Amino acid sequence: MLSRVTPLTAQETLPLVQCFGRILASDVVSPLDVPGFDNSAMDGYAVRLADIASGQPLPVAGKSFAGQPYHGEWPAGTCIRIMTGAPVPEG
Repeated sequence: MLSRVTPLTAQETLPLVQCFGRILASDVVSPLDVPGFDNSAMDGYAVRLADIASGQPLPVAGKSFAGQPYHGEWPAGTCIRIMTGAPVPEG
């Protein structure tokens, strides 16, 4: 199978709208962080290390959805339900 593969040697520059199905010749790097905040990679719970040391269940103090940070209070000994893409709460 490998004997039938030949490396690509030619490169061309195209408008982005014409690049569907093409292979990049070099990496694309953004000068900005996208998104511009720490976000959750999956649904779960935001907890503080100090709050989980005891191994006790934590009551849910609130919820954070994608693009909508949790602005309520986050008392010690609680957690925040956090959805994929949601900003991770401070702390």
